[in-house]
Amino acid sequence: MNNCLETTKTIDRTASNGDFNIRRMVVAVDLSPRSEQVVASAAELAKKFGACVTLLYVFPTETLGESTNQQPPGSCEQEHRLKALKLIELMGVVRQTGVECDYDFLTGDAAEQVTLAAKVLKTDLIITTIHQPNSLVRLLGLDQAPRILDRANCPVLVFQQ
Repeated sequence: MNNCLETTKTIDRTASNGDFNIRRMVVAVDLSPRSEQVVASAAELAKKFGACVTLLYVFPTETLGESTNQQPPGSCEQEHRLKALKLIELMGVVRQTGVECDYDFLTGDAAEQVTLAAKVLKTDLIITTIHQPNSLVRLLGLDQAPRILDRANCPVLVFQQ
């Protein structure tokens, strides 16, 4: 968390010089228990800049295919509903700070969908998390943060779990 605070201070100093302006933020969440902390921190940052926030969750396509073949009918739709409810709950966390917030629930490759949504929304900052920062996870491409960093056309703030 200290690294994130240092990053926030850096952004604040830059903003006071008039060089950096954040009006729209996209927060890519995985809906893990850590998501609420990341969303709360993003809301505080958004409040400082007067920015609005869009929360994004990307449901992987391969999970959809596996779900249809291996799980009972309707379980995929139920999982979608549960994830959407969690996103709505996280949206409430942001709105409690007085920050305007919406959400989107996408399907596909997470890095691709997050960066595409950020481009379409004309986002000034993407916030995401990095998981299990070890070489095996990165080698297998299981962590989306480095892929988002590579594809993004705006600054990316990465929280380490």
